[in-house]
Amino acid sequence: MSERTTPPMRPSEERARGRVVDLLDVAATELGIDATSFRACSPELVAAACRAQGVPALAAAHEELLLRAGGSGAGSALIVIFGTDSVGVDAMIGGLGLAPMRTTALDRAERSGYGLDEFDVVIRVRGRDDVEYVVAGSPDPPVWAFLPGHDDPVLRHPSFTEWLEFRILRAVKRRYPLRSVRFPPPRA
Repeated sequence: MSERTTPPMRPSEERARGRVVDLLDVAATELGIDATSFRACSPELVAAACRAQGVPALAAAHEELLLRAGGSGAGSALIVIFGTDSVGVDAMIGGLGLAPMRTTALDRAERSGYGLDEFDVVIRVRGRDDVEYVVAGSPDPPVWAFLPGHDDPVLRHPSFTEWLEFRILRAVKRRYPLRSVRFPPPRA
């Protein structure tokens, strides 16, 4: 019998990861995303994205999204859900002439007189002024944002998974304005 190499997940981590799986299933169904468009990233690539953010670990829900669909590019699930916003591991790491998301976010935060600490993980950048981030440390942390017209960070969503649900709903409504979308309840 082989020994377990990773510690068992806490129930809250299992719920957060399971919720991401459920939400991606809804995205696949409602947006017609095929399996090849969910560009899974290796744990090593996700670890490199984590290092690019300068944090010791990602929230379980965020890590699950990247492991299952963190690769971007034309036709990817991330493009279908988030459009041209910077979200995936490529954007976290930077390259191809683009600065890492954390660099862009830090510039925006500093313009408001703030910074990003060692637990802040940038999860989405839209343009140069709309930046969303979480404070790592819990499996499904709240999403905060630096937004145009606001001097202080704004609480955007009470959890990462609620943020992801909102982003998926927005993507569905952009494509099918009259469609009603039903999300499964969070796992107990």
